[in-house]
Amino acid sequence: SGIQLYNNRFVRVENIHTHHHALDGIMIGWANLTVDDPPTPHVLVNINSEYNCRQGLSWVGGRGLTAINCKFNHTGRAAFGSPPGAGIDIEAEVSVCRDGRFINCQFINNNGCAIVADSGDGGYTEFINCTIWGTTAWSVWASKPGLKFEDCTIHGSIVHGVGSDDPDLATQYRRCRIEDVDYQDKGCYRAGALVIHSGDNVLFEDCDIIAHKTKACYVDYPNREIFRRCRITHRWTDAPDHTFQSIFRGSHLEDVTFFESFDPAGADKRFSIIADGVTIGTGVHVAGPQTKWGNWSWGSVGDVPQTTNATASAEP
Repeated sequence: SGIQLYNNRFVRVENIHTHHHALDGIMIGWANLTVDDPPTPHVLVNINSEYNCRQGLSWVGGRGLTAINCKFNHTGRAAFGSPPGAGIDIEAEVSVCRDGRFINCQFINNNGCAIVADSGDGGYTEFINCTIWGTTAWSVWASKPGLKFEDCTIHGSIVHGVGSDDPDLATQYRRCRIEDVDYQDKGCYRAGALVIHSGDNVLFEDCDIIAHKTKACYVDYPNREIFRRCRITHRWTDAPDHTFQSIFRGSHLEDVTFFESFDPAGADKRFSIIADGVTIGTGVHVAGPQTKWGNWSWGSVGDVPQTTNATASAEP
């Protein structure tokens, strides 16, 4: 690896280009750390960690990691690569990962996931105004609690999400733009839908979800996700006729507008937004006319009636 930082506190690394290493551009850890131990602050500023074989950044332990204006791009895109191949892997190893914060960072065109949190006692990280772009794997693989995304641009499919009775621990997306846009000639990772998330109190708030060549949302039982003040646009003209463009099962929606923008060649097609066991608050609207609420044939467009139990949504 290019930079290994183990069992350190009060570290600042700045203006480094760490690239083309056989393992990670950067690895940060602290063995046997617990949540009751003192913080272990690390700050990364203007770090370009690109074209490394295994990860741009492996965070395997610590309490307090802040990265500002950093790039964790193109992992596994040089001569060699090895799994997981992520931009960042939050993977506590006999340790904990807590209090992560990434500001104005990039996670672009990695062979694996752009951002993955899947193993160990980790998660608990904020991503603020970041660009997250999956080309051959998921843009976000969120399987640990406390992941929050604010004002981020996310290109490519995101998966899992972690639910919790405590809304602060559930996966959250606020003011994010989630859209399938190709990266140069490398493409964009599309896996059946842009948003594939499930979990109680998983939150999408003030987000734009724009699906060009895939379904927009696949949100399944048995959990209660929250979509609040979101704009969801269906543009997948090549979808099979009479299929759904989004599906919500068990979710809560309020102030959500569904738009559509299909090519004229698909003007005769009809689509649906499937809603099973959902609760509807105020301001849910389907613009239509090709995509209808409930069923492609007998479904409705316009305002969706509020359900009687709509006020039961959590307030993260």
